[in-house]
Amino acid sequence: MCPWQARLRSWLALSHLCATTRPPLAGAFSPGEAQQVTRALTETYAGRPSRTSYIRTSAWSVIRTSAWSVPLTWFAMFSAAERWLVLGPGEEAGATRPAAAPAARALIYATAMAQARRRLARGLAAVRRGLRGSLSRQAEIRRRALAVSADLEDVACWLEEFHPQSVVELDYGGLVQLLTDDALRGDQSVPEIGAAISGLAQDEPELAIAMYRRAASRGKALRAAESAN
Repeated sequence: MCPWQARLRSWLALSHLCATTRPPLAGAFSPGEAQQVTRALTETYAGRPSRTSYIRTSAWSVIRTSAWSVPLTWFAMFSAAERWLVLGPGEEAGATRPAAAPAARALIYATAMAQARRRLARGLAAVRRGLRGSLSRQAEIRRRALAVSADLEDVACWLEEFHPQSVVELDYGGLVQLLTDDALRGDQSVPEIGAAISGLAQDEPELAIAMYRRAASRGKALRAAESAN
């Protein structure tokens, strides 16, 4: 079972929010209370080897915030066969139901830690190879590839904190409530990112770029909702 660590995750999320929020929203937080939270976090975890959270939400990712979509690099850890989709009672499809899966509407991927690490390493090697070759020719593509490389490395380092026989899960959480049944059934983000990585590994940058853009376009509507009133 994965520890919820609700208190730690709440502290980390608040610390990140206070550090990155600009006025006027920043004024909604009391500086005294924020400092109190920081002291409590330090005292509670003093002497412990790590403050690593077992659950990483897109809301406080180390690399970037993405509360309304799943960072594309996370899909690199899974295969299409590891998907578990349920749209309602009696409508389960895909892999065996993960231990932490809810009883109703959900989209979850689950894989062994060793598999996730191998796939991330393969993805990172492929992107770095692309950066040494064809991806370096266009400034915008190179910039995006560097960001992807940093994301992959960040997630890979995070996974190293955990037991090698752990299970890694990617849970769409509340995002499933914003997507139609057809959209959830047709979500091919995992195979698309897999195809993008294979394209780089086989020196086919056009295929890699096309697959990455296709996966990225799927989250545009969700990301747009973040700034909607």
